[in-house]
Amino acid sequence: MRQYLIRIKIITILIFLTCITNNINAKQICYIKGRIIKRYDNKFIYLFGIDYSSLNKRIIDSTRIHNGKFSFTEKLHTPGLLTTLYIRDGHSKIPPTSIQLMLNPGKINIKITDSVWYEWENPNAVKIKNAHINEQWKKWENIIPFTETKSYLSYKIDSLKKAFPDSNFAYMYHVKDSLAGEEIRKQKQYILNHPNEYFSLYAVSYFMGDWKHDSTGLYLMYESLSPNLKRLPEGLKLKEKFYKITKLINGAFAPDFAIPDTSGKIVKLSEFKGHYVLLDFWASWCIPCISQIPELKNFAEKNKNKGLKIVSISLDNNRIAWLKGIKKFGLTWINVSDIKEWKSKIVDDYYINSIPHAILIDKNGKILEMNVDFSKNYF
Repeated sequence: MRQYLIRIKIITILIFLTCITNNINAKQICYIKGRIIKRYDNKFIYLFGIDYSSLNKRIIDSTRIHNGKFSFTEKLHTPGLLTTLYIRDGHSKIPPTSIQLMLNPGKINIKITDSVWYEWENPNAVKIKNAHINEQWKKWENIIPFTETKSYLSYKIDSLKKAFPDSNFAYMYHVKDSLAGEEIRKQKQYILNHPNEYFSLYAVSYFMGDWKHDSTGLYLMYESLSPNLKRLPEGLKLKEKFYKITKLINGAFAPDFAIPDTSGKIVKLSEFKGHYVLLDFWASWCIPCISQIPELKNFAEKNKNKGLKIVSISLDNNRIAWLKGIKKFGLTWINVSDIKEWKSKIVDDYYINSIPHAILIDKNGKILEMNVDFSKNYF
């Protein structure tokens, strides 16, 4: 009888623990239920995750729309994750059918009521419910409404430069730079005013690359976060990144690396001592990277007699696509990649949070410029 009771207790405990585990796991699942106008029936809708914590499994998902409905089920390892939801139209670089939203565990409802739902064009076409992290993000966006103006201005400048390559857009650049400065000021103030919101933690990580030259400001942003946020896995990781990024300043020694080239030979930064080195971070799937290649080639041609070596570092995860990209776009200089995409060690060492990104190293192996502008003269 005693053994029977002990067995019953053990079984009860196991069932209890199983229920707890299932409940914990359920809290990490994001269920997306969507409705959309029926003109998109039988088309695929895509979901792409943007995770700077590297704690989530990469989200590249798609589902077919049926009777004006679609759904996704995604497992999250963080309280929130930025994603892009879109339908490919086959023409635009930025589809008119796309939005960015922050996911969180739980059930999220999305309703799309128009054929054009890109935020710049039709901000009221998408209704999102039960997405509390997304609401924090929208609150962030509302205090800096000129962010979209700056982004749209950048888009227009790029378009005009292609149409009129010999023209000077100095005033437009001045306006864009002014907006960028005010944007950063407002972003930092928001974080200081909202130390308990998860999005504040996400924002510090997301925008750290833009603020990397302001080590004092970065320290204040990190220290302003609540203890609970700093104890999260992404909060602890952010602390590590903070101490690393404060060393990535102009005049500091550039971190060495060892990455295979197209033939498998290991290439190291230390091999180029005595030469200027331009580190070009790109990927064959990155449209802005491809658009910038002509400017990179002009920079290379302009400085070819000044001891400049170019090393293109691809963040591809497919070797065949990488090699095809090199050939297609005529990248005739040194090309390296470990085919690990954003999980490559060099991404962490140089804190690359977006591409394209170019860094200039001087002849002594020191950082000359962390954010190269190909229109400027550095020699």
